[in-house]
Amino acid sequence: MCGIFLLSIIPCLAQQGNTSTLSIKEIMQGDDFVGHLPSNPQWSLDSQTLYFDWNPEKAQNDSLYAYHLKSAKTIKTDFETAYSFPVAVEFLKRIEP
Repeated sequence: MCGIFLLSIIPCLAQQGNTSTLSIKEIMQGDDFVGHLPSNPQWSLDSQTLYFDWNPEKAQNDSLYAYHLKSAKTIKTDFETAYSFPVAVEFLKRIEP
């Protein structure tokens, strides 16, 4: 009986220090609340550039970005780079007749 009492009081004690002002409405915004995280990371063939999909501009779709190790800069790739990226080429081979 004492064990049941302790188990029922622990959740109450855990919430005493919670001073968060987050609301369910804020949390349910998803990426608009926490930010759009990079996804689908892939290394270049020479291992000097990390490519990934990202949407920091809150556009309709993710775009291909590149992080260059030597310059330590992240840039949005141009259309030609994204279109010729190996994953894009393989995808296009599958959908083109």
